[in-house]
Amino acid sequence: MFPKGRFPAGIFVLIALSFAVSKVDAQLYSQQFNTIQAPLNSTSLTTAPYCSSAPGNTQLTSIASNGAGAVFEVNAAGKLVMSRTADVAVFTRAVDFSPVPTTEIWRFDVSVSGNTVAQTNGAKFLTGFDLGSVPFGEESDAGNIRGRIGLNWTAIDGEFSFRNAANTISSPNFTGEQTVVWLQNNSGATVSYMAPDGSVATLNAGFEDLWVGTSLVFNETPAVNSARFLRRIKFILNAGSATVSLDNILVSPITPAPTATASQTICGVVNPTLANLSATGTALQWYSAATGGSPLPLSTPITNGSVWYVSQTLNGVESVRAAVTVLLNSVSVDNNLIASDQTICSGTIPAGLTGLLPVVSGGTGSFTYAWEVSSTSASAGFSSIAGATSQDL
Repeated sequence: MFPKGRFPAGIFVLIALSFAVSKVDAQLYSQQFNTIQAPLNSTSLTTAPYCSSAPGNTQLTSIASNGAGAVFEVNAAGKLVMSRTADVAVFTRAVDFSPVPTTEIWRFDVSVSGNTVAQTNGAKFLTGFDLGSVPFGEESDAGNIRGRIGLNWTAIDGEFSFRNAANTISSPNFTGEQTVVWLQNNSGATVSYMAPDGSVATLNAGFEDLWVGTSLVFNETPAVNSARFLRRIKFILNAGSATVSLDNILVSPITPAPTATASQTICGVVNPTLANLSATGTALQWYSAATGGSPLPLSTPITNGSVWYVSQTLNGVESVRAAVTVLLNSVSVDNNLIASDQTICSGTIPAGLTGLLPVVSGGTGSFTYAWEVSSTSASAGFSSIAGATSQDL
């Protein structure tokens, strides 16, 4: 019989990485308007593909007009187009999101045309409680509205701007199609997000930010009523004369950074790479800087003391990046031997086997032991000895 002691099983490679996984809400609404809808007025569209009484995350509850002076359509260019000379056109999701988000980011493309007379707040984007209770009007600020962005236009065809939630400040003017990012925070704590200009921005609880392209036009604007939740969404075109075109609408929670241990130790790995680092999230991407740059392949080599940054992407919204510092340990274990051989005669009782205390360089930790036995040879046929987990046997 050939007992064999394996002393340092996992002394340095058993690194416990604990992650606190936060619940992240799913995508709330997304639509690219790829199916043509002929112009309509004086009616409500409530059916698929764009609407439903039990809407999925690509549907509203209605797109509607209350008179011949307000027309809506989805044109051949794949845009939701609303035109007004009188009356009101709206789209509404009058069913609560489930679960109700605590943060929200809107991203959409917008342009204005056909305007010849200036109008402030000709249209509005709304979030809040019980939206749809006034189908062709604006719900009560005190009772319903959480967030609001107004859409203005000038007397110059195609020129428009935005109005803040407090209805006190207008943005600079824009022309052409602009990509807008509107963020709201109802979480009770400050949140960080990856801004359209590539920087890391923060948003305090109860406030809103608005970006047009890569310009921050409204910074930390107080919500209309931060006591209201981000339950529903609405767009209303109810003043002035203009055509508003919308496309690529995405409404989603602000994506949090993935969870990763800030300092990660890699032991006994030859030529370690990013693949040896750990993070918990969805669609993880690794970078060499906190902002900017391009995602790196997992085959990228890592070195001792280097810092890497990891993001996650949910619902098309990439998060800020979590930093991970690398600690590389070159560990060796010696002296993991049995004290001496024994010659055992028939009928005699063998002495206990004494394991020498291993010697470790380049690492720390405690030892675990596993004894094995073989009746085949000193190098093959071994199996574990049940309960033999001490230094000596």
